[in-house]
Amino acid sequence: MISFPKVFERRAREENFFQEVSLSKIFFMKKLFYVLILGFAPFAKAEKPNVIVILADDAGYADFGFMGSQEFKTPNLDQLAQGGVQFSNAYVTACMCAPSRAGLITGKYQQRLGFHLNLPHNYTHSFGLRTSQKTIANYMQEAGYKTAAFGKWHLGHERRFHPNQRGFDYFFGFAAGHRSFFPLEAEERKTPAYRLERNGKFINEPKDMYMTDLLTDDAISYIEQNRKKPFFIYLAYSAVHTPMHAKQEDLKFFDKIKDPNRQILAAMTKSMDDNIGRLQTSLKDLGLEKKTLIWFLNDNGGAYSNFSKNGILRGGKGGLSEGGLRVPTIISWPNKIKPGKNESPIISLDIGSSLMSLAGIENEKLDGQDILSPLLKDEKIAERDLFWASQEIFAMRRGNQKLIRIDYSSGPKFWLFDLAADPSESNNLAESAKDRVQELNAALNQWIATHEEAEFRKTDYLTDEQKNMRLREWMKF
Repeated sequence: MISFPKVFERRAREENFFQEVSLSKIFFMKKLFYVLILGFAPFAKAEKPNVIVILADDAGYADFGFMGSQEFKTPNLDQLAQGGVQFSNAYVTACMCAPSRAGLITGKYQQRLGFHLNLPHNYTHSFGLRTSQKTIANYMQEAGYKTAAFGKWHLGHERRFHPNQRGFDYFFGFAAGHRSFFPLEAEERKTPAYRLERNGKFINEPKDMYMTDLLTDDAISYIEQNRKKPFFIYLAYSAVHTPMHAKQEDLKFFDKIKDPNRQILAAMTKSMDDNIGRLQTSLKDLGLEKKTLIWFLNDNGGAYSNFSKNGILRGGKGGLSEGGLRVPTIISWPNKIKPGKNESPIISLDIGSSLMSLAGIENEKLDGQDILSPLLKDEKIAERDLFWASQEIFAMRRGNQKLIRIDYSSGPKFWLFDLAADPSESNNLAESAKDRVQELNAALNQWIATHEEAEFRKTDYLTDEQKNMRLREWMKF
């Protein structure tokens, strides 16, 4: 039984406190004390949930069963979507791999960190995510979480950029932006960034390995070893990025797909889905399913190089049209977050802010917002402006309207779309809504003013011919 501190009553009498405060107020204080203590007790004893962020790579917006695909089979992700919240207006911060990951892992627009370009493919460079920047993993460590990263890193290959130096207790994966799904050939092993490693030490790659399987094996093993403590896992699959490597046993499920490239992609997608299913089964077997929040998303729009499809969305990876930025996203936390479909615009920046709130960590001016709290209360997610930039192309979304600004185009400079009525971005409203364009462009300029110049590839801009190619192929204008 919790007793009301006698010191309050004793001091009141000793100092003739009752001359100013009535006895009824003392009783009120006593009652309030009990309410506060008993009211906060459940939160004090509540266990911190485990968190797993699963990041797919270059997957098509329409290449999952839960996104409407009839070709590709993803029963495990479909089940995750059915039991969680599926977002129809979810975005990442960039249309390419490395900057998108920088935004996700820091919770800040990568343009503020000078990381708005992809890292050079030549791994003799010395660039990466600034060491002055804290990551989500740093914050989660401070909150008492065990932290682990698996798979593709792509935020710098030097030791100072290594995941173990960026808040992750454990890392199993590779530093590069892509690599073989099968064991490396001798020539490939000469590039350290391609090699598989565990906590900074290269491993001998199993002869029968397939990358997606191997990453999941290690993640499951980590969960089994750390199941008694809250953990934060960043599982960044290299699937379904090129090279187009699939297992023979998966290919046979898609012999009705005529395009051999799409057949391989379907098999790679199936493997990822199978492995996410294995992860879910492991959580159930360990009694952790209801104690674990899973956040699934893709790193950017579907790529042309892997023959993915973005459905009705215009363009793909590399462009700031919807096909380059809008991604399949699921948040699942059984018995905590009500299942359903959500149309609120969200962005990968929200992962950082949401997890900070979940773990009770002071938000250090991150650029996202906490979307878990309204989901847990079954409330509407607050709207805000979203921004993007890719060299000389800029974009923003406010409500259902999206503005794209192209600073080098020989054609229209502004493109304005009503995404609610026109998700395919086929009807440019800029000429008929000039006041709205001016209003949105002013907000865009304010955001651009916060950018820092990239520390790498400062002068590596596209030629006019390449820029026009980007418009034709990536933006699909």
